[in-house]
Formats: sequence, structure tokens, C-alpha cells
Amino acid sequence: MEEMAPAPAFNEDHPLFRAIREMISVRQKNPALQSGIQLVRYAEDNPGIFAVSRIDRDHREELLIVFNNSGETRKADIKTFSPPGSWERLFASAPGGFNFAPGPENQVSVELPHFSTLVLRNPRPIEESAQQLSELRLEANRNSEIDDRWEIRADLAPDQVASIAFGVRAKGEKDYKFLGTADSPPYRVFPTRDSIPNAPALEFKAIARDLFGRESAAEFEWQRRIPKRPAQSP
Repeated sequence: MEEMAPAPAFNEDHPLFRAIREMISVRQKNPALQSGIQLVRYAEDNPGIFAVSRIDRDHREELLIVFNNSGETRKADIKTFSPPGSWERLFASAPGGFNFAPGPENQVSVELPHFSTLVLRNPRPIEESAQQLSELRLEANRNSEIDDRWEIRADLAPDQVASIAFGVRAKGEKDYKFLGTADSPPYRVFPTRDSIPNAPALEFKAIARDLFGRESAAEFEWQRRIPKRPAQSP
């Protein structure tokens, strides 16, 4: 039997190679896909549509990435932050079967074929609204899900685009030590235990800032627990 020649390891005409090359190009040309704020916009409980927004903070530009992880065509109305009538397609993982159009109440109506991905971009900047940042809630826990680290967490109302910066100081001190910034919910940082001041009382602070510079702040005071002494026998 005549032996078959091995297939080239990298065939640039292969559909998979072309798709990967296209995805890399889209990512390189759109900063929001590299470092944008990410928020989940739609998620079905079972296999189906899952969508996230990626937002470029500097230009207030929104991209919508939609996945269909089911074995059949699915439709959804997805709420967005951008004006509904200006969306354009950046990438689709299949040659056909995709549809998108303005939906009700600032939503985008999408239709995706089975096991596919769609990336949309809205070139119009997100417009400032009268809605102010909601009240921020902050808490700090010395025992986190990661060993030898604190968990500092802040909660903001859904459907708000913001970055949250965290700081800490020993109670009575003037300046806060910066602990990091979280751009996407759940908003939290995990500083090492030795990076937190060794003090019996600590003051944590979080400041949320939206795309238009509006701020909301919260504080949380932590006290070291002193073990109770056992009662002495008379």
C-alpha cells in the first residue's frame, strides 16, 4: 500500500487557521477585548445564549460578545449600555445563520446558529445618563478562599459600569495604602496578609468611579478579635 504524505502542520488555507487569524486580528484592533471592563449581560440556565459586554473606558465604546453553546439555533434580547441602532459585526464563527437588530428598550435582538460566536461593536460612545452611582457596600475578611490572603469586596448595583479602587490604613493613620483596582463584578481584591498593616484595628475604603468621573465611596472598620479567657474556678 502506498503511504500517504503527512499533512502540513500549519495549513494557512484551513478554515480553522483562517478563523484563528481573524480572531487575533479583531482582538488586536479592539482594546476593549484586551483590557476592557467586562459585565455579564445575558445567561441562560441551560445550554444556550451567554453574552458579555466589554467596554473601553477611554472611549466609552462597547463591544458585545455572544456565545451559543447549544446544539440548536437560539435567539435572545440582550440589554446593552449603548444606543441600539448602531451595532456592526466584527466577527462571526460561521459563514451564515447570524442576525442582529435593535430590540425593545435599548436591547439588541440576536440570533445565532448552534455552537457559534458573534462579536458586535457599537462605534457610538455610551451616553451619560442621569442615573447616579448606587450606594457602595464594602467588607473585608481575613480568611479568603485563597490561602494567606485577605478578601476585600465591594458590591454595586447591577447594570452600572465602574471601576473600584481599594485601600487600607491602620486606624488613626492619615493615609491609605492602595490595594488594587477591580474593573468587573464581583469587585474584589486579594492582598497578601503581610501587605496589610499589622494593627489591632484597620480601616478599609473603596471608591467606585464610573465612565463619566462620578464617584461613590464606602468604608469598613475591622477589629482584631481578642480570644475570651476561660472563666476561672472559684
